[in-house]
Amino acid sequence: MLTAKKSESDGGGENGAECQPPASSCSSSSSSSSSSSIMASPDTGAPLERTPRKKERASPGAEHGGSSAPGIMAGADGGQPETPEGRRTSRRKRAKVRGNPMAVISKQVNMELAKIKQKCPLYEANGQALHFTSQVPKEKDEMVEQEFNRLLEATSYLSHQLDFNVLNNKPVSLGQALEVVIQLQEKHVKDEQIEHWKKIVKTQEELKELLNKMVNLKEKIKELHQQYKEASDVKPPRDITAEFLVKSKHRDLTALCKEYDQLSEAQGKLEEKLQELEANPPSDVYLSSRDRQILDWHFANLEFANATPLSTLSLKHWDQDDDFEFTGSHLTVRNGYSCVPVALAEGLDIKLNTAVRQVRYTASGCEVIAVNTRSTSQTFIYKCDAVLCTLPLGVLKQQPPAVQFVPPLPEWKTSAVQRMGFGNLNKVVLCFDRVFWDPTVNLFGHVGSTTASRGELFLFWNLYKGILFSPPFGYLPVQTRVYLSANNKKYILFYLYAKKQPRYFWPWWQGKLQELWKTSVTTL
Repeated sequence: MLTAKKSESDGGGENGAECQPPASSCSSSSSSSSSSSIMASPDTGAPLERTPRKKERASPGAEHGGSSAPGIMAGADGGQPETPEGRRTSRRKRAKVRGNPMAVISKQVNMELAKIKQKCPLYEANGQALHFTSQVPKEKDEMVEQEFNRLLEATSYLSHQLDFNVLNNKPVSLGQALEVVIQLQEKHVKDEQIEHWKKIVKTQEELKELLNKMVNLKEKIKELHQQYKEASDVKPPRDITAEFLVKSKHRDLTALCKEYDQLSEAQGKLEEKLQELEANPPSDVYLSSRDRQILDWHFANLEFANATPLSTLSLKHWDQDDDFEFTGSHLTVRNGYSCVPVALAEGLDIKLNTAVRQVRYTASGCEVIAVNTRSTSQTFIYKCDAVLCTLPLGVLKQQPPAVQFVPPLPEWKTSAVQRMGFGNLNKVVLCFDRVFWDPTVNLFGHVGSTTASRGELFLFWNLYKGILFSPPFGYLPVQTRVYLSANNKKYILFYLYAKKQPRYFWPWWQGKLQELWKTSVTTL
């Protein structure tokens, strides 16, 4: 969006003219940029607030790096901030940021705030049948989540302590680092297995040597016992030599029996140690297939929070905003974030169907050249003192450029634009005649069966009675995303909650998704 502060206008421009590029040139109209701060649901009015937590279940809305809604309540009430469940401790000391402007705006605008419950049960296929699922046990969920955070801390150590940030002259991504750590952990598991079997072999060798000693000692005892018996058979009175022989044999026999008892006791300890080693082997694998599926859910949640695959996130810089996150609870605006821009737009003369094509700027002033999107032959020129440019990153990166700057923007600015990345995050809302899920939770997760499909319909939000919201995934071609969103969403809900089909889809994809639903429902 370009806002021109007018000093003089031609071609129909008025005070406070605001020129917008056409929707076709604005990539953020159907995708979410990593640099954006608020994403609202235009049709439902439902807030899509999302925060870039590393450990928490992500909330839908603001992208990683932007201003998100946590802290609104703490800032508005002036009380102590409430820390959401599961917040990951950063490797650096956290700053308590209380400057969220939404705290002030929430008092000025009729915003219906509601705290989001952080409880997020996960559901997975239980293996008994295709359409039966079970909730991931709490202990298993917590164990994998703890390992997920350990992996993140390990990647932070690799980056900031070992300076492992470049490989083959290319920056290392967070996804690469995580896989490296997982491979190292798998190697560590195999090393522990080797050490365990070495201990077993060593104990068996010790036991073998001990048993050989006991066999030899037993033969000596038998031989000595025979000699003692023969010496004792001499009837008294015995001479001193015969008496000495009897007593010496008895002494030697007692010593050998005592030594045998000691060896027998050592045998029991070694056998007990061997049984303990054999009964408590180390894990065969670092992550079982089930553990990896649950871990992939957390990776998908992290990709959702950053609106981009982990393979494109910088290992060194991906969490640079950790020190500046807002404190307080996760909140949602029930009447929709649209109430904010509506209130802020009061008194502004917004030019609709007006696309900016060129911005001319000099030391003496600026000119904004725009066209009517319905009649491109109609041109408007707005003269002003300054231009406020809030074009989405996708529009600025577009080639050929949707908006031309004269003179061109400086190289340091254009290179920064090209270096910055942004992701794509689609959203689908399903409406049902009745609530068949747990109404006490705000969100629940679906654990995918493969790593490749981990971000596919992994999270469902309970927005209103009978309405489910879900981010499908954002890293496939558009046509594929639309089809899979329609087909797989109802498939997943089918085996999550047994043949419950949505009454209708939300309007922006309604026609296409209903058509796909009808054509694919027979595949169930």
